[in-house]
Amino acid sequence: MTDPRYGKLAKQLVSYSTQLKKGEHILLDMVDVPGEFTVEMIRAVRQVGAIPLVETRSTRVGREQMLGITEEQASVIRDIEMFRMKKMQAYIAVRGSDNMNENSDVPSGRIQLYSKVIRPVLDYGSTRPAGACCAGRRRAWPRRRA
Repeated sequence: MTDPRYGKLAKQLVSYSTQLKKGEHILLDMVDVPGEFTVEMIRAVRQVGAIPLVETRSTRVGREQMLGITEEQASVIRDIEMFRMKKMQAYIAVRGSDNMNENSDVPSGRIQLYSKVIRPVLDYGSTRPAGACCAGRRRAWPRRRA
């Protein structure tokens, strides 16, 4: 049985935090989040007539990719992510954590490389610092030059 708080939170994020409207596109960026909550987010978006695009990720899988990340690979990821972000009117990121130390063995140079290359997408997508949950509307986001 799905926790009823998932549905309440999903409706709050969609209706209040992003004020999503019919026909708008929203990126739901879910990392290490229970599938039940992701489903509730999709339902809440559909309920207002908006169009959800869902990305579900795992920190464990991301760690493996990060261990061998190159500037070329990070640049391709950035370009794809930026293309997708420009199609959205809203963005909600939810971060869970199965293991908060999952990336502790990833060399700092790899993390810095990836962070530097992907930064323009993050700047475009949200002005809020990364946290447990971030929601925003694109028309309010600043356009920073990389």
